[in-house]
Amino acid sequence: MHYTLSFPYPARQVIEIAIQTQAHCENPIFHLPKWRPGRYELQRFDKLIADVSAKNETEKTLLVSKLTTHSWQIQAAKGENISLSYSFYANQRDSGGSVFDAEGIYINPCNLLLYTDSSINEACDLTLNIPDEYQIATGLRRDGNTLYAKDFHEMADAPFFAGNNLLPHTFQVLALNVHLWFWGECKPDFEKLEADITAYTTTQIELYGDCPVSEYHYLLQILPYKYRHGVEHQHCSVNTFGPGLTLMENDKYESFVELLSHEFFHTWNVKYVRPADMYPYDYGKENYSELHYVTEGVTSYYGDLMLLKSGIYDVKRFLKNLNTEIAELYLMPGKDYISLTQSSFNSWVNGYGVDTGIPNRKISFYTKGYIVAFLLDCEIRQASHNQYSMDTVLKDSYQLIAKNGRGYTEADYKGLCEQYAGKDLTAFFEKYIHGTVSLEDALRAAGKYLGWAVKMGQISLVAEAKWGLKLAGNLVEGVYPNSPAEQAGIAKDDEIVAINHKKATLTQELFSYFLEEESISLIYFHFEQLKEAILQAEKINPRQIPFYTDSPFPIDSAEENRNIWQKL
Repeated sequence: MHYTLSFPYPARQVIEIAIQTQAHCENPIFHLPKWRPGRYELQRFDKLIADVSAKNETEKTLLVSKLTTHSWQIQAAKGENISLSYSFYANQRDSGGSVFDAEGIYINPCNLLLYTDSSINEACDLTLNIPDEYQIATGLRRDGNTLYAKDFHEMADAPFFAGNNLLPHTFQVLALNVHLWFWGECKPDFEKLEADITAYTTTQIELYGDCPVSEYHYLLQILPYKYRHGVEHQHCSVNTFGPGLTLMENDKYESFVELLSHEFFHTWNVKYVRPADMYPYDYGKENYSELHYVTEGVTSYYGDLMLLKSGIYDVKRFLKNLNTEIAELYLMPGKDYISLTQSSFNSWVNGYGVDTGIPNRKISFYTKGYIVAFLLDCEIRQASHNQYSMDTVLKDSYQLIAKNGRGYTEADYKGLCEQYAGKDLTAFFEKYIHGTVSLEDALRAAGKYLGWAVKMGQISLVAEAKWGLKLAGNLVEGVYPNSPAEQAGIAKDDEIVAINHKKATLTQELFSYFLEEESISLIYFHFEQLKEAILQAEKINPRQIPFYTDSPFPIDSAEENRNIWQKL
């Protein structure tokens, strides 16, 4: 396959794509990926494609028939040379889409390149018709404006920037060449970035034993507004972050580095060490897996843990992140109904947002996966008397499974965990991964091992903590199961207009004002009908959040355990 991308009209944000190839069979069928690796839900890139046409080498028009939402058939003889042309609208300014305007170009090839089943494993190239002064940021081999890939899989997994206003920085970590490419208004402190990236990169490579790539590119799309999104690829990651004007401020910078560490950790965990369900990727259908508590949950935990182990964070700073993850999980009522494995599988059903699908029947496998990875790490460390850990499991999954050219199953993952724990972990997996058992007991056990106590705290917002109402302004975004609000008949999307007959202009403030009341009156609209309900406070408030704090009476080995845990 020979791809050519042209960019004639920046204001239209339309990319003109041409494919030159030879028909491997009579009437070949060209496919557009139905999803992109790193986002385990169906995508609708097809709606961004138009003006599909084809010709042969004599400029004869060939009939194009659209067979499905993502497939086109070309009426051509076997062996006939084909030139297929179409347009793609590039206006998705995040890490998974593609963008083209007067400021520059970001292409995620998985969005817009067609392939055939017979050509997917063949070498391909892509030529860019761009101004001479444009820089190209890519992990692919290139000659001038032409990029080369060993097959469609590599091409689809190699996003790139092109423009005349890219801000590059290159340095080396061990044998790895690291490239930073900033696109967008910001003033990065390259000295600080280089020091921190060097620290966590060194730690990650030491954990796994070696790095599967010799070059790594951070494509950094910086926006003027608040945003945070990253997508992993084999030789690079795309990280979209904003606002760029505050990039180097403490909390913003920490969040930025956490994102970079997370995405780089994916170089091993999911790009090389991949569930067998997705080995290799099948772009034409859902690639179901129940293992995203490993692909994303473990990566989320280790993205932060690598900052601790490399000395960028101290224990206090790591604990802040861990407590945040615990709080986020406990603000998801779905935790009592949906397991980690179900959440992994169901990303293909109702996407990633916790507010899609049936209310209170969804969790994030990133969030719970982070916490469970931490708990399992502590379980292995404690059972093996600090001889082994999740570090060992991950290294073996790379060295013994991925390097032998296969994906892993849950039996592989569980087997490695049990091997190094030296005991059966079926109960742990059944309760916390396949089941919905509360995590408090496991949190206490892990906390005891590291010298932390578990305390229970109130949700900060009174409406949520006392009455079970999740609000956006005065609109009900969600209602906790069995809460006073649900018992009184309040439903999602209801609009609160008065609390105790006071106009709900400052809704949260009114709930706080009436904190001590044992019952309150809500006047609200339900499907444009004005209603009133009396909410009765519960005798025991179940909506509390566990969090870690230093134990007043730590076990004798806690300090030693913590010191070992925070180092490789």
